[in-house]
Amino acid sequence: MAALKGDWRTSHIPLVLLTARNAPEQQIEGVQAGADLYLTKPFNPTFLVESLRTLLRNRDQQREHFRRELSVDTATVAPQRVDQKFLADLMAIIEANLDRSSLSVDDIARSMGISQMQLYRKVKAC
Repeated sequence: MAALKGDWRTSHIPLVLLTARNAPEQQIEGVQAGADLYLTKPFNPTFLVESLRTLLRNRDQQREHFRRELSVDTATVAPQRVDQKFLADLMAIIEANLDRSSLSVDDIARSMGISQMQLYRKVKAC
């Protein structure tokens, strides 16, 4: 989990643990490790779906809140360490290819080792 949360390509993805480990200390350990949702077996599929919907809706609301409330120049806000690496890599690729008029989003995504959709999501999340 730490590797997923520490990697800029996956750090924005909510992590759900579905496990048979149901002791309270194991649940605490899972949440402390970065799980956004910790469910134990046996689980209710409807509860899982609704929990995921709520988690994603809350993330969207939080993102919108910060977009509306913070009217600060983005250059003055220090991005998280993981996002800094992503942005630095992205800028390096773009700057190295400024003279290429044919540079596409697909080229940039390929250079970063991610899909176009993943690139879009990461840029949107930053």
